Amino acid sequence: MLTTARSLIREYNLRPKKHLGQCFLEDLNIITKIVNFVDIKEDEVVIEIGAGLGLMTELLARRAQRVIAVEIDSQLADILRRNLKNCDNVEIVMADIRKFDFLTVATGKAREKVKVVGNIPYHITSEILFHILENRSFFAEGFLLVQKEVAERLTAPPSTKDYGIPSVTFALFGQVTKCFFVPASCFYPRPKVDSALIRLSLEEKPLFEIEKVETFFSLVRAAFAERRKTLINALKHAGFLGGNVMLLKDLLISAGIDPKRRGETLSVYEYVTLTNRLMDYLVK
Repeated sequence: MLTTARSLIREYNLRPKKHLGQCFLEDLNIITKIVNFVDIKEDEVVIEIGAGLGLMTELLARRAQRVIAVEIDSQLADILRRNLKNCDNVEIVMADIRKFDFLTVATGKAREKVKVVGNIPYHITSEILFHILENRSFFAEGFLLVQKEVAERLTAPPSTKDYGIPSVTFALFGQVTKCFFVPASCFYPRPKVDSALIRLSLEEKPLFEIEKVETFFSLVRAAFAERRKTLINALKHAGFLGGNVMLLKDLLISAGIDPKRRGETLSVYEYVTLTNRLMDYLVK
């Protein structure tokens, strides 16, 4: 029988730590719904980010072969060890997920059998997301609770206000989908914004053939650095091809892109095409 977040907070005289962004998901129906969405198989390993009070950890442990519960707060890590001592398949790791070595978990396990699950602290969401992206070779799927605003940005299509660097970057390696929204009332302490569960389906290699991923990222950053600028002016300002307007215009036209377009209108495939054409110019 699962206990409740507030009963555990009272029992251990806890005070949620603002500097860690602690907002505990306390709605047991939502916790169960998330675990159901993850659809864990009995031969899978789950890495849980921010195990907190362990309410979700316990449910994950009932389904997974192994659960690695990562928690940065030493007080909560002690509580997790105490409350989950009878869960032989749970390992509590006190660590900052941004420095967590996924290799230690995934060794000998096919990436298709490893999933990442977690309720992400709002103030370090981007850092965690990009750390996860960098470690995509160790797992195939992630299910994360993030700010609703972040979920909108990650899933935004071109030519929308939410479309930006995260949208393009994650789309290069896979797909981000919104599963469902979670209102602020489901958390304690109650945050000022609503959340959403997102599903990350990532591949080890880019979805499109690309000559140099680093150049792709540089182009994307330059294009979105000043959203109101046309693409040719943004690339000129960033110093691509020495800032030579004629060369840049030729580059964009050869990639099938109107130089007057803005970066926010380009699809991921167009950024890939532009990257490959730029590499052709650089080797001439």
